[in-house]
This record gives sequence, structure tokens and C-alpha cells, in this order.
Amino acid sequence: MDKNETTGNQWKMFTNVRVDVNGKLASVGLGVGAEELAKDIANIKVGKSGFVYLTTADGTIKLHRDAELIGNENITKSLAILRSQ
Repeated sequence: MDKNETTGNQWKMFTNVRVDVNGKLASVGLGVGAEELAKDIANIKVGKSGFVYLTTADGTIKLHRDAELIGNENITKSLAILRSQ
């Protein structure tokens, strides 16, 4: 991820791939706006009522349709509490 004057001071995620095309190396890259990507992910529907959310490796919610949960809720701890009930 990068944010600078070139990206309009907006967070962008970049991926670059080097490929071999008939013995010649080529490079292909793509930059995607983090805000647009987050909106696309937030709009994914699973079945009739399910939805997608993103967490860090330790379970902290980073993207959720309920903005109050972002950064304030840890899904790993919440699941542990539910399992103990």
C-alpha cells in the first residue's frame, strides 16, 4: 500500500507480476484504490442475509458493515465467549 502525491494522497494497493513470455521477461502491474476495494468487499452478499468482513491475523475487525466494530471488536475473543456459553 502506498499514499503519496502520485496517488492523490489516497491509499492505493499495488501488485506487480513478472512473467516470462517466450523467453522474454515482462512486468505487469495494477493499482487499486483501497477505498474502492473496501466498498466492493462491503457489498458482497453471502446467501440471503450473510455478508463479508475483514480481520487482521489476530482477529481485530478492519472492515465491517457496522463501522462501530472496526478496530473495536476482536472476532477471535467474541467467538471464544460465544463458545463458552
